[in-house]
Amino acid sequence: MYSFDKYKSILVKKFEVQESSFEGALIFWIKKFGGSENNKKDFIWSIFQQVLMHIAKTAPDEVWMYAKQREVYCSMFEFLIATKRNASHTIKLINYCDLKQAEQSEFHQNVELITTKCCSECDNLDGLIMPLEEALEKEPLPHPNCTREYGCICCYGFRAARDKEGRLIPK
Repeated sequence: MYSFDKYKSILVKKFEVQESSFEGALIFWIKKFGGSENNKKDFIWSIFQQVLMHIAKTAPDEVWMYAKQREVYCSMFEFLIATKRNASHTIKLINYCDLKQAEQSEFHQNVELITTKCCSECDNLDGLIMPLEEALEKEPLPHPNCTREYGCICCYGFRAARDKEGRLIPK
């Protein structure tokens, strides 16, 4: 269930948005766009976007950036579901962050597609295994033809690749 105060709290406490900045920006937003519930939802979304930009600008390295952005995208996903909006694009970003984090492993990685049995399109992908490089190139999730009402929520699983003797394959 959506609550403006819940997402304000997430932004302030979890993502360290200054409360005074939040309030000032909200006043400006309401003056410019009005104070309807939908306009306030758009405001929350805009603050999430600002948090993502701040992370990208201040990240000490790529691994940290993708980990922090994933946290934000997960909260954005929750927000979209609570506001009954399609979340496929946010799931795509969460999945991309997962792929980029797996890319940092010192071993070659295989990616398994894990579906939620949400539709027949996704069911056809369940258990499919591919090299990480292929998954990064094709980005098969979320499935573009998923019929789930608020978007595909299938995800990736990762396992280190092994040679014929069962040893991990270093990069």
